[in-house]
Amino acid sequence: MDTLFRQLLKRHGGFVTRRQVDESGIEPHVLTRWVREGRLERIQHGVYRSMKALPSEHEDLLEVALRIPYAVICLRSALAFYGLTTYIPKAVDIAVPQKSKPPKLAYPPLQVHYFGKTAYGYGLAEVELHGHKIKIYSLEKTLVDLLRFSHVYGDDLFAEGLKNYLEGRKHKVDLHGLLEAAQALRVDKKLRPLLRVLAYDLST
Repeated sequence: MDTLFRQLLKRHGGFVTRRQVDESGIEPHVLTRWVREGRLERIQHGVYRSMKALPSEHEDLLEVALRIPYAVICLRSALAFYGLTTYIPKAVDIAVPQKSKPPKLAYPPLQVHYFGKTAYGYGLAEVELHGHKIKIYSLEKTLVDLLRFSHVYGDDLFAEGLKNYLEGRKHKVDLHGLLEAAQALRVDKKLRPLLRVLAYDLST
């Protein structure tokens, strides 16, 4: 059992959930024993980390994704993940369906946003961290959401993200996809003049 459990930990970068353990046919007492022996740490309800696991830059996002599978990383946290801002979020921004129960998590701190059906479902993407898939919005959807929430987080964060996006240093620029997302969420009339201004600035 220990060998099988080590292999499971290795495949997932040292992070496992109780569900993954059960699905792998590993008996629950292995988890209990490893925690008791100091080889494994219970970091959230049903989420465990090997004491040998290397620190991860996005460990907080992974912990949230494993604990709240319907949460989608969004807004400031998504922009930081994509490397398009110097801002360091103090809490993890997540989107959840409008009528869902408030997620409860001791750590990391959360900023929960309740999105309607279109806003929640549009632009969903997945990225892999430590062998686990986490839900996050696409770059284009993230920028559009920041524009929608500019009255909350200010214009500077959106402007920084859009400028870095248009420079295309880290990611492929998809203006059609950006405008399509803006139209779907009804902020295209607000986005188009901003795009023209920034495109002009970048060309001079």
